[in-house]
Amino acid sequence: EVHGKLEKLARENNLDCTSKDFATMMDKNDELKTFRNRFHIPKMKDLSNETNQSLHTENDLAVYMCGNSLGLQPKTTNQFVQKVLKDWKDYGVLCHEKGSFPAAKCDQSPKDFLVDIVGAKYPREISVLNGLTVNIHLLLTAFYRPDPKGRYKILMEDHAFRSDRYAVTSHMDQKGINIRDALIEIQPKNDEPWIRTQAILDVIEENKDSIAIILLSGVQYYTGQKFDMEKITKFAKSRGCLVGWDLAHAVGNVELKLHEWDVDFAAWCSYKYLNAGAGNIAGIFVHDRFCLKMPQYLHGWFGTLDKFDMFKKYIPIAGTDCMRLSNPPPLLIAAQYAGLQITAEAGMGRITKKQELLTGYLDYLIRKKMNSSICHTITPPNPEDRGSQLSIAFTKNMKEIHSKLHLYGLVCDYRHPCVIRIAPCPLYNSFLDVWKTISIITEVLEYNY
Repeated sequence: EVHGKLEKLARENNLDCTSKDFATMMDKNDELKTFRNRFHIPKMKDLSNETNQSLHTENDLAVYMCGNSLGLQPKTTNQFVQKVLKDWKDYGVLCHEKGSFPAAKCDQSPKDFLVDIVGAKYPREISVLNGLTVNIHLLLTAFYRPDPKGRYKILMEDHAFRSDRYAVTSHMDQKGINIRDALIEIQPKNDEPWIRTQAILDVIEENKDSIAIILLSGVQYYTGQKFDMEKITKFAKSRGCLVGWDLAHAVGNVELKLHEWDVDFAAWCSYKYLNAGAGNIAGIFVHDRFCLKMPQYLHGWFGTLDKFDMFKKYIPIAGTDCMRLSNPPPLLIAAQYAGLQITAEAGMGRITKKQELLTGYLDYLIRKKMNSSICHTITPPNPEDRGSQLSIAFTKNMKEIHSKLHLYGLVCDYRHPCVIRIAPCPLYNSFLDVWKTISIITEVLEYNY
């Protein structure tokens, strides 16, 4: 369907869909085109000392297709961070209550943006804290209460991000649960690289009386598959399972309606599609039905109702903020705010609308321009089953070839042994970027494969 839309637009403008002119035309008519100017795009000359000097001029921009690994820096990030430094300089300890991002409450400022981005109903369903794996540990501490005679299993996808698996298995170890028995890792069937929704539902049905938690990725980091979060959540909960989602590759990338879908809990990072910077503070969602009856969780002073009164008795804040342990870092919040502000201004509706065409164009060019005997996409072809990322599997190790792509100014991601991940991000990538990406890859392959 997306390929058909692209070909129709090409015919209407008397252009070849695979041409540079078509990509330029698409950029001209892109309603989000001005957002690109709000990010720092790396220059080719800065990518590597080995960058081919004959291929670029002093100010040529790189083709950056790696927002699924690290989003680009908004131009406003520096000014927000400098405000925090100035407040600290000017106010000292009073910066806890004064300034642009007061240290004692700065983590509240991203919430209004995140409510819409993740589809929460109330700000109290969200908390901005820690890193992603730390938050998964905190959520599992609260929600994973295995009963060896009842529900004790956790369902994940096979080849989940390793840190998720490490977190899950460590909780099983700590609780004396046999990992081989308790961990279900669902695999693709029929030689397909992705997992069909029905296969997931079938496994849930087969283990409906023993699964405690479903913990899947909203978007799978390796294949780029977007799981049907609404359908899986509804089915799993009808079978008595708790449902959590790792949204590292989903937040800011695909439409989310966590409250409406009745998701129990979710966690995400902020440095990919939210453009907050490497290692920035992460976030969690816990459904509002747990607001006043949160499962047993770990306590810290920033989760209390009045943290500066230092009451001996722990009195929690209502909502997800009760899971906060320590004070938030204003410098990181300021950097995150810059990215969230841009995402909110663009709106997830417009972002996903462009994404369908942008990633669809990438998929189209891969199928038209690249040799199917040496590579194929392992991301589902249906736009409803993916986000921005396409993963391309090759017939041999791509490590050396991937390194050569930098010589041509293309930044994308390599996964051992033979997968290249490409993620055109609607906020700062153009259709011309997509066209250049395939042009560079095909040229490098021609001389090196």
